[in-house]
Amino acid sequence: MSSLPASNGEESRVWMDRAHIQADLAEFAADRRYWHEACHHLVRAAELGIKATYIAQGAPVPRKHHIWDLLTACPAAPVREQVMAAFDKGALNRFSGYYFSVYPDGEDADQGAYIRCSQVTRLVLQCVEETME
Repeated sequence: MSSLPASNGEESRVWMDRAHIQADLAEFAADRRYWHEACHHLVRAAELGIKATYIAQGAPVPRKHHIWDLLTACPAAPVREQVMAAFDKGALNRFSGYYFSVYPDGEDADQGAYIRCSQVTRLVLQCVEETME
C-alpha cells in the first residue's frame, strides 16, 4: 500500500499542515526573541501555503522561494488577488528576503520585522484555507 496521498486535495492538505508547522516554529522562535529564525519560518509557511494551491489545482509547483513570483503565477486567483492587493511588490520582496535571514548575509530582523512578516503569513494562510474549503 502506498503512503502517497490519494488525491491532490489530500496532498495539498499535507502541504498546509507543513505550512502551519512552520508558523508554529516561527512563534516558538519569536517567543525566544530569535527574530531572524522566526521571520525565516514565516516565509516558509507562506511559501508552502501558496504551493498547496498549485497542488490542489493540479498545477506544477515552481521550485522557487520568492513569494511575489509564486503569487504572480498562483492558480488560485483569490489568493493571488487578495495578498497582492494588501501588500505591494516591495513589501513582498522584503518579506521574501527573510527566507535567507538565517544565513550570515541575510536580512536583519527585529520584532517589527516579525510583526510585518506575521501579517503577510496570516493573510496568505487564511486566503489559502478559504480556497481549499
